[in-house]
Amino acid sequence: MINLVVGLIFILLLYSLLATTVMEIIASVFSMRGRNLERALGRLLFSSKDSPIFQEFTGNPLYQQIQSRFFRWQRPPSYMSNQTFSTILFKTLFTDKEGNPNVNIAEQIESIRNPKLRQALQHFHAESFNDTYVFRRKVETWYDEVMDRAGGWYKRNTQFILLVVGIFIAVIFNVDTIAIYDKLSKDPQAQLELLDLTNKYFADSKIAEMQASELGMDYQQQVNSLLTQNLQSIKDPVGMGWDGFSDAAMPNGLADWLYRILGWLTTALAVSLGAPFWFDLLKKLVNVRSSGSVPPVSNQIPPYEQIPTSYGLASRAVAQQIVHDIKQDEIKERPK
Repeated sequence: MINLVVGLIFILLLYSLLATTVMEIIASVFSMRGRNLERALGRLLFSSKDSPIFQEFTGNPLYQQIQSRFFRWQRPPSYMSNQTFSTILFKTLFTDKEGNPNVNIAEQIESIRNPKLRQALQHFHAESFNDTYVFRRKVETWYDEVMDRAGGWYKRNTQFILLVVGIFIAVIFNVDTIAIYDKLSKDPQAQLELLDLTNKYFADSKIAEMQASELGMDYQQQVNSLLTQNLQSIKDPVGMGWDGFSDAAMPNGLADWLYRILGWLTTALAVSLGAPFWFDLLKKLVNVRSSGSVPPVSNQIPPYEQIPTSYGLASRAVAQQIVHDIKQDEIKERPK
């Protein structure tokens, strides 16, 4: 059972890496992180992009310095520190006509025409007891809190993109998770071949020591090595790709096509969980498999509990069920 699950997860990891790379290219071309940052700034300033405050903020030299260029187009920055935000905000709101810092911040806040922004800054200023340093730290904390929520907006958007990309990958490469599982469950030799590829993958010390959070640092290099070395190798054992239809029958009838579409959708949903999730789970399962005999369940920390909650409850539930099934099989195989 564990060989089957490890092989299946290894396949999902490969295609998740491919999908994430495609998603990163899309995000870079369309400046999705920059647009998400601008959306968060709009929330912070309670202003639209056409408002004077927003225009003055984004026109600041510090802001323009961290922008990027795509051919002739100026693109918003993908990241801005809280210190940079507070510096630009203070320069925008709390300086006189000559550009010198305005000592009377309370009066300057009162002169802000935007009522929501004025009320928010009045609240932070009152909590700081007229201490400019404390007031600035509270503004920076406010920025960090909004950016945390902005990270959630971006994650939801990218997960939808991953789902769409996953559907295309599943169809183009004919990655039918249900059919792959059925094939592996009936072919122990295919399980061993995939297990061998998995072991070779984790034989690299850099990969073995890598954390799931580090997986996104260099997708291009990882995908080039993974896909060129492994995708072609796994096609034959599990029957993926469209080349196999020269030797195998095409789906026959509506029921067969619906069954295959369901397999493609299953692949797309799995891919949408992201490469870090599958990398983290696969690494734990490989460690479980290579650790030898399994201690009593009551004394063992379930690996799925160590999976970050940022992956979501559904992801943790999937991992929980997989590890639970493996434990039960290994317990049955212990010598009496």
